[in-house]
Amino acid sequence: MPDTEETKLEQNTEAEAPAPEQEPGPETAQELTVPESAPESPQETPEPVADEASPELEPAPAGKGKRVAAGLLAAALIAGGGYGAWWWFRDCEPVSFTGIEPLTVYLDDEDIPGMIMDGVSAQAGPDRNSKPFEVSYEIYPTGAVEGASAKPGEPAAASEGEPVSAEDLAVGEYRIVYSVEDRYTPDGTEVPLTVLPADHEGPEITGTKDIIAGLGETVSYRSGVSAVDAVDGEVQLKIDSSAVDLNTLGDYPVKYSAVDRRGNSTELTVNLKVVDRSEADENGPIWLAEETLDELTDGILAKILKDGMSQYEQAKAIYNYVHNNVRYVNGTFNEDWRRGAYTGFTRGRGDCFTYYSCSKALLERAGIPNLDMERYGGTTEHYWNLVNTGDGWYHFDACPYPIGYPMNGFMIDEAEARAYTERCKSRVGYYVYDYSKCPVTVVGTPSAEVSTGSALEYSPRS
Repeated sequence: MPDTEETKLEQNTEAEAPAPEQEPGPETAQELTVPESAPESPQETPEPVADEASPELEPAPAGKGKRVAAGLLAAALIAGGGYGAWWWFRDCEPVSFTGIEPLTVYLDDEDIPGMIMDGVSAQAGPDRNSKPFEVSYEIYPTGAVEGASAKPGEPAAASEGEPVSAEDLAVGEYRIVYSVEDRYTPDGTEVPLTVLPADHEGPEITGTKDIIAGLGETVSYRSGVSAVDAVDGEVQLKIDSSAVDLNTLGDYPVKYSAVDRRGNSTELTVNLKVVDRSEADENGPIWLAEETLDELTDGILAKILKDGMSQYEQAKAIYNYVHNNVRYVNGTFNEDWRRGAYTGFTRGRGDCFTYYSCSKALLERAGIPNLDMERYGGTTEHYWNLVNTGDGWYHFDACPYPIGYPMNGFMIDEAEARAYTERCKSRVGYYVYDYSKCPVTVVGTPSAEVSTGSALEYSPRS
């Protein structure tokens, strides 16, 4: 029986039946195509015949063909050396930055660009084989950026204005925006940059003084002492008291030191004297403990000050108490203001040094700013205070004035002090002081002297 087109098709179908679950490819589809001359009637279309051991052919799941096509395309790209192009068919994690932290530099640092990039790196994640990326940066003044968060690791905000080069930085606040050339990391990341003035001076240590301690006493070395840097502000204060033996009479060094962020350092050494508190003379204890004086002054203040008093009213009450409760006598000592105050409070007598000392003790405990004053030149010594109750510095002198030259010494300005100095003929240079060492300007000082410093040349009649 001669072969017909239908017979050939049937035989070919039986021989070429697809394997189970296998999806027909382009070639298979072509082989299964019915020729144009084949009958269109369903009864005339031959059906594939499978082997008894082979399962029936099932239709491919929806969408599977597309995935297979994409897989074949990817395989073709990789096989053809087009590996990089394959990444365009997937989403990737952004690049991770490391070593980026808020930075502070000084205007005279030699390599600010190097400091900005020190330890900074960026690389992709495992989805891109941890590929490293080259990092670049730009600097923007903080005021030229809208919505800047200035927090490490956050996406950079849109910038306004032109970036600033590291060589053109001035003192102030900036943002460093780090970035890489990567389509999955378009925003980069930013951190704050602080530029400080050039700094070559060490911190200033204030409040240090020689210390007197009794045998076996505890010493607060840090009390009232601080270290402040002109650029960095308050810095750590270190104290070395390792040479001190509080159980043995004698003198010992106590060392204070501080270092700023730039490495500039300051060191000071004070003397600590260990004494026997039981020693006394006609004026009382020779080595007066601060706690003893504090108890005295606190008791006095509790009697003379009232709630709601202004500092001016408190200073007036202190002036009146000292002026009225200490009797003037010549010949007391002037070596230690604490002993002078103790003598004045407990014995009720003393000279100008005692009045000054009592005033200082009460003003200090009341929290009223005050300074120590001493006559400069002249033929006799005199001591008094400067006080500031909120409206400037004034002379404060609770000591009685010489006979024939009365004066109220509460809060007198510089003009009044100079006028009294000219008027008082029994005391040369009554209120003349070393202007070059006075850290403040007293109210009433002529403006010309304030601006030119000519007050250093002021001298009363001889």
